[in-house]
Amino acid sequence: MNVTNLNIAERQEVHPECTPIHSLVEFHRIYGTIHVYLMLFWCPLGVLSNLLNIIVLNQKRMRTSTNFLLTCLAISDAILMFLYVIFVSYFVIGGRMRSLPYPMAVYLLIHVNLQNILHIFSCGIIITLAVFRLLYARCLLKCQQLCSQRRAELAVLIVLLTACFFTIPCMISHHVESANSDLGPGDLELISVQHMNLTQMYTVNYVDNMMLRVLVYWTTAVFVKLLPLTSMITLSSLLVASIHQRVRVQRRTTEHRKTSGRLGSGEDGIAEETRTLASVKSDNEWSEAVANPVERVIMADRLRERSHSRTTHMLLAIMMIYIVTYLPQALNLLFCIPQAILLLVSGFSGYCFSETVYDPLGDFMDLLTLLSCGINFALYCLMSQQFRTTFLQLFCPAKFRRKNAPSRPTSG
Repeated sequence: MNVTNLNIAERQEVHPECTPIHSLVEFHRIYGTIHVYLMLFWCPLGVLSNLLNIIVLNQKRMRTSTNFLLTCLAISDAILMFLYVIFVSYFVIGGRMRSLPYPMAVYLLIHVNLQNILHIFSCGIIITLAVFRLLYARCLLKCQQLCSQRRAELAVLIVLLTACFFTIPCMISHHVESANSDLGPGDLELISVQHMNLTQMYTVNYVDNMMLRVLVYWTTAVFVKLLPLTSMITLSSLLVASIHQRVRVQRRTTEHRKTSGRLGSGEDGIAEETRTLASVKSDNEWSEAVANPVERVIMADRLRERSHSRTTHMLLAIMMIYIVTYLPQALNLLFCIPQAILLLVSGFSGYCFSETVYDPLGDFMDLLTLLSCGINFALYCLMSQQFRTTFLQLFCPAKFRRKNAPSRPTSG
């Protein structure tokens, strides 16, 4: 997240040395009035959709290393959106950001660091998924060994530890402090009249160390934003290239089998391809078998290729959504500056750029991030027939039975 992670105290005025950008200030004022309610509508839906993802992906017929990684992604996104509901409901709507009881201030500090961990973890899982799909595409003979369930679990553990490591700068640069230190003289005089126990109220703010603050900016810019972004773009390009290469190879193989009119592995090959076709055909609900052995092999190849391509295309769609999240552009309203570059420039410019550009865009960037966290269910339903079938079997059994009822053959 953005505002909650990098400017948790929500100072109401920019530093005297910084010049506010009026267009961004106005955008923040207008969008800020609807952001809270928009998130209170979207986040519960996102939590529900991710819970559905977890349930469907953990069914027996869906258990693969890829779906295990997708389950971990759904768990991370669900927790992230649930925490944001609590944050908005209690801290933002309640106006308690700058004056909290000590236990709630500690909770807010934990919330900030946990959001960072979950955000980095989600990016790492997506990169791991892309690596697995690339191995499936390029190492056909060893893919089951390289992308096994055990290796997927090990990858998740490594991603989690990496996320915790890169959150350390955020942990050491924020602390709980007395609310007095975050208020000006006028605020102190006004609030001291209303609350005689002001010294018992606390807030979360940066530590008084500019080097640590710059370290947070640079760490977030390079390792949390730019590195995942670069990795996703690179892996997406490699996956697209692999898809095109497999299509070319498949076409050459199909043409060769059509022209030769025979199978390369005799009767054993026919039997093996028949078994493959039967298993794939049941998942994809093909209605008729093919009598010609050559055509049967060709169809089995096509079905395997189609199943692999659907999964790869679905992953590419997820990666594109995250890339767009990292490169937020709002024409005519916002600067065309990617989220990663915003933080990188902050490292050069101190806190002026952060306070005048990055902070006013914080709510909008939170919106983009949370949209990407809750949209995966729709992608799975649109792009995975197996996911749709399993979902209908679980939650709409009557409709599923009607849809898959065998049609009686007509005589004549």
